[in-house]
Amino acid sequence: MRAEFNDFERLSGFLDHWSGVDGVEISGISWDVTAKNRRIYEAEVRKAAVDDAVAKAQSYADAVRRGRVVAAQLADPGMLGSSGDAPVAMMKSASADMMRAGGGPELSFAPEEIVIAVEVDARFTAE
Repeated sequence: MRAEFNDFERLSGFLDHWSGVDGVEISGISWDVTAKNRRIYEAEVRKAAVDDAVAKAQSYADAVRRGRVVAAQLADPGMLGSSGDAPVAMMKSASADMMRAGGGPELSFAPEEIVIAVEVDARFTAE
């Protein structure tokens, strides 16, 4: 059986009850964020990945005394093809630490760290 909870107190009560029932074994808990929150977090991490790519590209341009960089192409990994120079893959991740929750005195649990990761391929031009 699989059950989903979005309320830590109800999960705790469920685990407290069923873990004490003969013949019932709780094999584990999987932690995740809701689909809506995943989309929000991915958008935030995607922006951070692009910001990081721009900062690194600008640093390279500064090293060779070029002007401001401008993103010429941004895409999901593998979508830029292989024409020209190889695309630079940037990856950013953010941990969405869920609230710490404790069960009753019989059962204690703590959420796993949830990692949201995205990648972006980017090509830049410099003035």
